[in-house]
Amino acid sequence: MEILGQSTNPTVIQTHLKKLFAGIHSVQFDEANQNILAMRSLDGELVPLARKIRITTSVEEWLKELAKEMVSTLQQLLSNAVQESRKQLGQVPVEKYPSQVGQRFE
Repeated sequence: MEILGQSTNPTVIQTHLKKLFAGIHSVQFDEANQNILAMRSLDGELVPLARKIRITTSVEEWLKELAKEMVSTLQQLLSNAVQESRKQLGQVPVEKYPSQVGQRFE
């Protein structure tokens, strides 16, 4: 109910997104707090969205767009990582793509 009543208030949005989306702990807004530019995990990993999401009074619409953009962005990043890995025989730097699995030797 709070999101519906204050759909354009970034503070309210931020507190509820982690309850709505399992993989998002918070989002990054632009300077005017009118667009969502990236999503952040609980571990602090920042994943820029391929397409910014405009915050409007129609909360159902921009939440639906955010959900679609999350999937689209992650699909694109995964595809890019796989293609680059094939070209470089698996030698892609771990830091280049969000959530890329790397081996750790201790």
